[in-house]
Amino acid sequence: MGLYLAVLYNVGAGVEKDDLVSLYWFDRAVDNHCKAAKQDRDGIFNAYKNNFTAEEFYDIMSNLSRRCTSGDEDIPRDAKKAEYWRRVAEDN
Repeated sequence: MGLYLAVLYNVGAGVEKDDLVSLYWFDRAVDNHCKAAKQDRDGIFNAYKNNFTAEEFYDIMSNLSRRCTSGDEDIPRDAKKAEYWRRVAEDN
């Protein structure tokens, strides 16, 4: 399911296009051993990392962490992923 949601958010099919939500769902698909999702997840992640300043990247990843903490209509509450994205933000 994660891969399909990732693609929908990545292209904006039936939902508003949102690369950050797409990153979350591609990452969840990779966690579920979907090898096809890894390249897309890494591509979105690297685009954020390479096209934003360190401060902007920190803010973006922190935002993803907060969305995982509270949950919303696009990203479910996910404490494990909230912690993961918080560490990504702080490590970069």
